[in-house]
Amino acid sequence: MKLSKVLFTSLFFLSLLTIGQAQQMEIGLRAGYSLFTVKSDLLELDNHYTGGLNLAIPLSIPLNERFAIQPELQFIQKGVAFKFEEAGITTKTALKTNFLELPVLFKRNFQIGKMQLSALAGPSVGYALNRFVSQKIGDGDRVTEDVDFIKEGNAKDQRWDIGLVGGMAASWPLGNGSMVLDARFDLDLNDDARFEGDKPAGYKKSTNRGFLFSVGYVIPIGK
Repeated sequence: MKLSKVLFTSLFFLSLLTIGQAQQMEIGLRAGYSLFTVKSDLLELDNHYTGGLNLAIPLSIPLNERFAIQPELQFIQKGVAFKFEEAGITTKTALKTNFLELPVLFKRNFQIGKMQLSALAGPSVGYALNRFVSQKIGDGDRVTEDVDFIKEGNAKDQRWDIGLVGGMAASWPLGNGSMVLDARFDLDLNDDARFEGDKPAGYKKSTNRGFLFSVGYVIPIGK
């Protein structure tokens, strides 16, 4: 998708251009839990949230005392879970996709005593690295296996993601840096599928959406 590549490159260079304006940058590492599902009117089964891993390297670039820009390099597991019963046996299935993403967030800081509270919002571009499915039937062991991205006829899985991210973060001084707690909502805007030509009649897109919860540590760099 050419638009995704252009946006991805633009966001990256925007973050680099703002570095020269920085007063005191911070870089860090966060790790946490992702909770995602797929919104789609085409799924016949009830789709549930499924948990995954979330890792991020944030770079906070202050514009002044209150505002900053925060580009991040982020690994996220997104997916959807299903649960159904047949003949008294419960089957639980989860489909997960590993994404590498670059959100560029606009950050508004509020100082409350020693704590800094931040509101974050901005666009994000990502790329699907690989996909796997795990299944547990009854009391049996959970079985996990890799699956290929689908291409059938003029339709194939969309590996580029364009989305919006919004949330809150709180940080406290700790040692030479700060401990950070982060919670946010991630909404993908583009369809999970791509079509070469016309879409099928009555087709409705499906999109990823979910929550990210993480804890991390940031340290000042630069000046």
